[in-house]
Amino acid sequence: MPSRTRRHFRRPRRSKPAVALSWLRTQPAIAAPIASARTVDRLSALLASTELTLTSAEVAQLTAASLR
Repeated sequence: MPSRTRRHFRRPRRSKPAVALSWLRTQPAIAAPIASARTVDRLSALLASTELTLTSAEVAQLTAASLR
């Protein structure tokens, strides 16, 4: 993962799954992201994505990183 992308995960309550699901919700081709969790801890990380809003700059950076 590029270092400029990693900084999105350093903020409080920004786990990789939360950022990934939040980013997926911004993608027009994705109708509904599907995620599953095996533990309560992982479920909490996934649910955190519903309260996370990425800025347009963050979405652009993550989109660029996804194209590599």
